[in-house]
Amino acid sequence: MRAGRGCASIAERAACGARWQPLPRAFTGDFANSGNHWTVSVGGGVGKLWRLGKVGLSINTQLVSFYNEVTPDNGPDWHLRFQVQFLFPR
Repeated sequence: MRAGRGCASIAERAACGARWQPLPRAFTGDFANSGNHWTVSVGGGVGKLWRLGKVGLSINTQLVSFYNEVTPDNGPDWHLRFQVQFLFPR
């Protein structure tokens, strides 16, 4: 890391063990379904950027849960998302 800049690049943030709390809100419309076609989700979760070894490979992980405030008659009440992204340095 460079002095004075903190964790500026993705690799530096991974070395710092960057963490965040995503607060997503999603609106989805299924216009092929007449009438009840909107899904409105609200949720939150946690995420962390990891660094593997000295190669610089970073892994972004995220776990988010959504509650569907508005959903079609046959839609789910909630859903859970687990995400893993591999970030390769140039």
